[in-house]
Amino acid sequence: QRLGQEPVVHADETGTRVRTTKHWMHTVATNLLTLVAVHRRRGVEAIIDIGVLSAFAGVIVHDGYASYDVFTAATHAQCGAHLIRHLTGVAENDRHAEWAKEMIAVLLDAKATSETAAATGQRRVHPHTARALRRRYHRTLDRAFTLLPPGRPPTRRHKDGWSITDRTAWNLVTRMRADADQVLRLLDDTRVNFDNNTAERALRM
Repeated sequence: QRLGQEPVVHADETGTRVRTTKHWMHTVATNLLTLVAVHRRRGVEAIIDIGVLSAFAGVIVHDGYASYDVFTAATHAQCGAHLIRHLTGVAENDRHAEWAKEMIAVLLDAKATSETAAATGQRRVHPHTARALRRRYHRTLDRAFTLLPPGRPPTRRHKDGWSITDRTAWNLVTRMRADADQVLRLLDDTRVNFDNNTAERALRM
């Protein structure tokens, strides 16, 4: 009940075993409250059974796992640390290194800007500053798309000029474009953390 009334919660799940059967440990947490529940399922069925998020109307910070998007009464924010890990992997390829490193810089600048605003009692980043960060974000995504072969990745790998890294980059930039509002939620609400460590620490201390 307490978690359901919080303005921002963090959610995560990780696999475990009950005897020989795969189960999932789910957590919904804030800095002061933590609920951990074990369920046979990972996705929507489990989250509904656990109960906190079914009617939750605040902000859920998560890693982009699609099951959370079913809960439309809530607002969503995606973990920047997860995105930086993905971007760092893409940046290992020279072709994609420049835009991936620039996007990491954009995300870290958004983090610093949101935290500075929060420290001075502002509920949101100044609109002029937020607009500038959003422009950088979308310009970087546009640059990434120019480096990819046209269209969608083919079903078969290594066809039509697509490499494994290109496919990974396409998946990442497509997701970051579609979910831009979730990735940059911390600009609109400085109570939203950059990462989902609050939930992850509850499961993997």
